[in-house]
Amino acid sequence: MDLIFFYQALAKRKWLVLLLTILAAAIGFSYAFLKKKSYLSSAQYSTGLTMQSKALQEDFNVFEIDVKFNNVLETFKSPNVIGMMTYRILQHDLTADKPFKVLTEKEKAEVGALGIAKEKAVQILKNKIDSVRLLSTANADENKLIEMLEIYGYDYESFVSTLSINRLARTDYIDIIYRSENPILSATVVNAIGPEFMRFYNSLSNVRSNESMESINRQLQQKAKEFDSTFSKLQSTKVGLGTADISAAVSAALSIVQDYETKLADEKGNYNRNMAQLQSVTGQLQRMPPPVSGGGNNSEIVAIRKQISTLEAENNAKGGNDQALLQRIKKLQQDLIEKGRSNNVERPDEDLRKTLQQRKYELEADIASAKGNIAEYESMIRKYQAQASSLAGKDVDVSREQAKADIASKEFADLKQRFEAVQGYKQDGGLNFRQTLMGQPALKPESSRTILTTGLAGIVTFFLISFIILLSAFFDNSIKSPSQFAKVAGFKPLVNLSLIPLKKQSLMALLDEPVNEKKATEKVLFINGIQQLRIELQSQKVHSLVMASYERGEGKTVAIVALAKSMAQAGKKVLVIDGNYVSASLTEQLSGTDGLSPLLGTTVSTATLKKHITDSAVPGISILGIAASAATPVGLADTIAQILEVAKSNPDFDCVLIEVAALKYHVDGLEVLASSEAVATIHAANNVLNIAAIESMQRVQQYGKNYLGAVLNKVEMDVLEM
Repeated sequence: MDLIFFYQALAKRKWLVLLLTILAAAIGFSYAFLKKKSYLSSAQYSTGLTMQSKALQEDFNVFEIDVKFNNVLETFKSPNVIGMMTYRILQHDLTADKPFKVLTEKEKAEVGALGIAKEKAVQILKNKIDSVRLLSTANADENKLIEMLEIYGYDYESFVSTLSINRLARTDYIDIIYRSENPILSATVVNAIGPEFMRFYNSLSNVRSNESMESINRQLQQKAKEFDSTFSKLQSTKVGLGTADISAAVSAALSIVQDYETKLADEKGNYNRNMAQLQSVTGQLQRMPPPVSGGGNNSEIVAIRKQISTLEAENNAKGGNDQALLQRIKKLQQDLIEKGRSNNVERPDEDLRKTLQQRKYELEADIASAKGNIAEYESMIRKYQAQASSLAGKDVDVSREQAKADIASKEFADLKQRFEAVQGYKQDGGLNFRQTLMGQPALKPESSRTILTTGLAGIVTFFLISFIILLSAFFDNSIKSPSQFAKVAGFKPLVNLSLIPLKKQSLMALLDEPVNEKKATEKVLFINGIQQLRIELQSQKVHSLVMASYERGEGKTVAIVALAKSMAQAGKKVLVIDGNYVSASLTEQLSGTDGLSPLLGTTVSTATLKKHITDSAVPGISILGIAASAATPVGLADTIAQILEVAKSNPDFDCVLIEVAALKYHVDGLEVLASSEAVATIHAANNVLNIAAIESMQRVQQYGKNYLGAVLNKVEMDVLEM
């Protein structure tokens, strides 16, 4: 029953659902058909983040890799990278013969209203791109360029809304997709955003890796001293041992020669590597913009570094475990980091220049040192080669010192490898970033998906409206149906009366119309319900019936008039008493007069009763009306009791029907119930049957002699037909 009720709730509003669905589908079709064409291009990049980090000797787990990928994606979408990209695009549109976007006349007028020359705008954009700095709203000209970007549709929000950057699941690749009205623009963006990202990412990575390089460089210098000390001791041991075995001595000398040749090869490698790095650093210094003016705290940084070097040397002299010195070194290192950060925030270009200049000095010093070492090693090789040719040989036991030298050599090589790796990390930002798929201009625009958009709009609207209707029906607490009444009240209604239209005509006129029994209409179902009530009264031989309700507007007057006419048509003589002094609508419907008020407080007889009764327009129906009053008439219940006694013994009245005021506001109507043979309550299906209404119905049963049941009025026809 409840499911059918929900179905009926939808069926009653089917035209509304259908109309809104068609409207939504039409809007979806218009949107898909009229929207501008867009062209898609995609490119793919490999990051190298999933490979082991050799710079820091760490094996990253899956979570750490995901974090790094998220950092890369967020950097891609950062205002710095997107800003540099849009500046390049706007610069192209301002200078190229075929710009990516052709402005409309209105947009041209808006650009002209900004009042900034094209040459000046291009120069500002070039300066910003070279310095990797964003336009500032504090500058009047730059603020105009920001407005120009919005007119062209190259502002940050518009640009990012058509840009998609995502990692391919569990891979090392990043997909970049861009949509625009120009296929060449789409391809240009996906191909150029990668280098733009690397330029910005490298500037961040260079600053972050300075501290790591300095730390590893200090360790490398310390380990080099240890290695030289161990190696010198090994050579002294080999030279100091004597033996009668000439071949062994020759072998030892040749071994020394081999060691020096190894060192010579390493030193030449260092020399070549440092020369290559010196060329790279020199090139970077030459490509950098001119140095900016202004001071800083570099002198403080140099002083702190000297203090750190002094304390480290002092700590090494004491065995390397002096806690007081270590704490002072740690504190100075923190101060050095803070000073470095402040310099980087205020003057990143100047600090990078100084870092490169410092590196240049170090490389030049290393190169000079390597030249001296190469000359020394070549001299020693010549010396021991001559000694090997002149000696008969010595047997040297150098296994213990050789083991120490091997360990020191391995530690030095590992640390050197880490230093070189960090240098590489600084140069490429920690990413092995490569473009693996070039973006190409699309040959045709993307599909507008008109049918899909239209269908989705219609389907979503249909289900949304249906859901809203069902939700409103679910939370509707009105009675609605006989089954709902029985569920709340605890018993089934005695009679169900359909909702009849009374707005266009009166009740009497509606009841006088002929009934089409072949067609179930509201009128037919209403009359059938009234006849069931009449049959119920006749079967129980009820002479007098009081019709009561808890709330106003439940339909007492309509039910009594229809019941009286049904009984009159069945040949019964009906007396209708209007006890509803609040509205007196029953008196009005039957064209009666105030005959009840004169009888109040008097002794009622057959003669006096007939004197105040008015015959209605319907044969067989008499009305004892009342005048509307805000106050309760005195003696109303006693007078009606006398009238019922007189009418019961009078053959002119086969049945008496009485209406009382709504019990919610006038509980004095309960006094009338005791004098009547039967009582029926009436409830409107469009009202809520709350606890107060149920308790009122229970009081009616207590006061009345015979409670016939409840009449459920204003039930919609489709509910009655279920």
